[in-house]
Amino acid sequence: MSEFKPTLHEHLAIEAKLNMLLGAAIYDRLLIGFRVVSVKDGVLLVLVDSENLAAINQKYSMHLAIVVESVLRRAVKSVVLNPKTKSNASPGRMT
Repeated sequence: MSEFKPTLHEHLAIEAKLNMLLGAAIYDRLLIGFRVVSVKDGVLLVLVDSENLAAINQKYSMHLAIVVESVLRRAVKSVVLNPKTKSNASPGRMT
């Protein structure tokens, strides 16, 4: 199966749905600046701030999976959270 990367509009939809689902306080504290990198073979790859990685992994990875599945219409079986670094923080060109 090929790797699927969200478009800018899909990523904005994911952000909006997570903000609505989790509430602004939690979203703003934990997920500002996160980036959905891809879905490949049912694995969702997400970049988050390193200081929030543990909290997101423990409490909100299922929320990420559900929202990404609903927006991208791709099955998500597991979530891999990686810390953002200077080299991977830039989203590059999203279409």
